[in-house]
Amino acid sequence: MNQDKRSKIPTISPERLDNSEHNVVISNTKKERAAIAFVKEKEITQPFTIRIPIAEYQQIRRIAFDKDVKINQIIVGLIKEYIKNNHTP
Repeated sequence: MNQDKRSKIPTISPERLDNSEHNVVISNTKKERAAIAFVKEKEITQPFTIRIPIAEYQQIRRIAFDKDVKINQIIVGLIKEYIKNNHTP
């Protein structure tokens, strides 16, 4: 039987894996997130949940996989672009 490339199990590059300790406690307070961001020299973030149709989720997931980036990076980039183009001071 001839296998299609899409039926193969995708592999994840080592740099995309979560290397954090398994016993890490996820912080919920703004102060804790700010402290962790400071230590990691990263921007402070806020968790944000959205609901999107499954078809669009599957498309963005495929795009992220093909470009070897995280879905979050794509979404944050799109949000920043939208704010830049639509924000009126």
